[in-house]
Amino acid sequence: MPTIPWLHHDPNPGAAAHLICFPYSGAPVTLFDVWRIPGIDVLPVILPGRGPRGHEPFARSLRTLAEEIADEVIPRLTGRYYFLGHSMGAWLAHAVTTVLAERVSPGPERLFILSAPPPHLPPRRFSSLHGLPDDDIVAEVIGLGGAPESARDAIRANVDVIRADATAVGHYRPVRHMLPCPITVISGTSDPLFELGDLVGWRETTHANVSLHLLEAGHFTVTEQRDEIIRIAARDTHASARHIDPIAVIGMACRLPGASNPAEFWDLLRDGRAAVGPVPADRVTNPHEPIMRAGGFVTDVDQFDAEHFGFSAREAHRSDPRLRLLLMAVQEAIDDAGLAPPDIAGPRTGIWVGESHSDYWDLSVPVVPPNIYSLSGGGLKSFLSGRVSYFFDLQGPSITLDTSCSASLTAIHTACQALRNGEVDAAFAAGAHLILNPDAGPSHGLAKALSPRGRSAFASADADGYARAEGIAVILLKRLPDAVRDRDPIHAVIEGSAINANGQSGRNIVTTSAPGQVRMMREALADAGCHPSEIGYIEAHGPGTTVGDSVELTALHEVYGANPHPCLVGSVKTNIGHLEPAAGIAGFIKAVLALQHGRVPASLHHNAPALAIDWDHSALRVPTAVEPWPFDGRRRAAVSSFGLSGANAHAIIAAPPTRTGSRPRHPQRSWNLRRYWYSEVLAR
Repeated sequence: MPTIPWLHHDPNPGAAAHLICFPYSGAPVTLFDVWRIPGIDVLPVILPGRGPRGHEPFARSLRTLAEEIADEVIPRLTGRYYFLGHSMGAWLAHAVTTVLAERVSPGPERLFILSAPPPHLPPRRFSSLHGLPDDDIVAEVIGLGGAPESARDAIRANVDVIRADATAVGHYRPVRHMLPCPITVISGTSDPLFELGDLVGWRETTHANVSLHLLEAGHFTVTEQRDEIIRIAARDTHASARHIDPIAVIGMACRLPGASNPAEFWDLLRDGRAAVGPVPADRVTNPHEPIMRAGGFVTDVDQFDAEHFGFSAREAHRSDPRLRLLLMAVQEAIDDAGLAPPDIAGPRTGIWVGESHSDYWDLSVPVVPPNIYSLSGGGLKSFLSGRVSYFFDLQGPSITLDTSCSASLTAIHTACQALRNGEVDAAFAAGAHLILNPDAGPSHGLAKALSPRGRSAFASADADGYARAEGIAVILLKRLPDAVRDRDPIHAVIEGSAINANGQSGRNIVTTSAPGQVRMMREALADAGCHPSEIGYIEAHGPGTTVGDSVELTALHEVYGANPHPCLVGSVKTNIGHLEPAAGIAGFIKAVLALQHGRVPASLHHNAPALAIDWDHSALRVPTAVEPWPFDGRRRAAVSSFGLSGANAHAIIAAPPTRTGSRPRHPQRSWNLRRYWYSEVLAR
């Protein structure tokens, strides 16, 4: 429940700005629930006598309401804010702005006025409703166009609200006070409540500019003109300085432990299987003192279709298998989108790859002196993205990035930003990680975090660490309107995302931070224009370490724990281990598959709940078996990924809009595979 009775939900401190929405008379408290303006926290106002405040008496003075809102709501806002009011709500928004101006307090950046003349003009029809009998009030509201004939019974049920609001409006005649903020006026061309010329009077209420937008309508409702109102509001709040559309996931491919493609991955998740096992015989290990005894491994990491990608045998042997598998996964993501490489080639497509360490380079250099093939084959990190850009002729940004465990989800966020900023029209985001030498490299530094039992038991009281794992995954992204226009098949949409760093808010640089996570999650929700209550599932970072799980659960509870319905939380690391730089995209694909199927897979190895939070008083719950989506309505999920270096990422994703006529996906590709390994160079 919100801590401010005036608001439908508490302000999101992670939002860049807030839009306070004042409803028209008799409006349902859910009127603005479906409004989404990325980067803007939409805050519907709940007035006394309606909704959860139905037990309170009606207010019959706009001035009194305005002073109470100025006292109790405005101090709770952080950053910029705007007011939007419809009909009677427009006058209330003006009244609050006037109170703030009289107090010489910072007020809204802009006032949005919908279907209302300036309040200093003589009374018009609405303000005289309070003197009519009930039946006449109902007839007048319908006659004015405020509701259809079919809503007669609903209007009658709200007649007391309408009478009280009309009384407040009828008595409101403010002393002329020039406001400091600009005003955007949106009105129908044939509104029976006032003459169009009356709208010019708004210019007499402010020192700033007034913009007028006329719609071909009468006294419209917010619902009838919602899309156009949101478009204008996004423009005038500067939210439209970039594309604000969701990002469509049109292609996916993966090589993960126990799964060579997304369909096999879903089967593994749905069946509740774990793909963590002994270290394969083809990996370099120390038989006397092994650091890793178990992990999540992919098969055939030495196999590659060199001919398809134009590699000579000599070049293929020297090339990092991460690059080789990445090239094949990118091709499979293109196939999954029903496209061919020429369709995405050119200057408007980019690629972002998250990675962190190359075991192949460490193993091969002492044996085979490096040359240009070693460098261009992934020995230099930049060639992971660069070689993909070269082969597929992608002429947009080509970026390999390393934020440790959050690298691939950070790659997704950065690719989305490039799409939203108009830098590219299509983008690949990927994660690439292989553990070819389990007893070297990062294993030494991570040894204390590894589970002695070789599994992650996220959010379980007996969690004792995680199992290291590897994998390659790729997604292909486009802006949603472009994907719909081009008939692209759509797996899911990314509504918003955020990245940040913990700074010094953690105990040390390698200890994650609840304040940092909370701030990031709220920023992602604000970027998506979503409320925490709309999220039905959270794919947690969930490493299965005592400290890491405790911090993350604390942060999740603070952001999502007050949801009015169950919010399921789990971790793919319980199935396949911790893919380190590729962990975020593995969790992302799991969440996409859950959205598609409307079912949430079990989070494995969960015995008794960890003691980090009070589960009885939290909406959070760990599913121990596959479950249906926890509530009806459009399915939305959140995905977290936290880097060992303190770099965090969080994304909000949703099921795609219902539509027909999308392009078919291509069937699974058959490759002409051969073994390529650095040791073969010596044999030759």
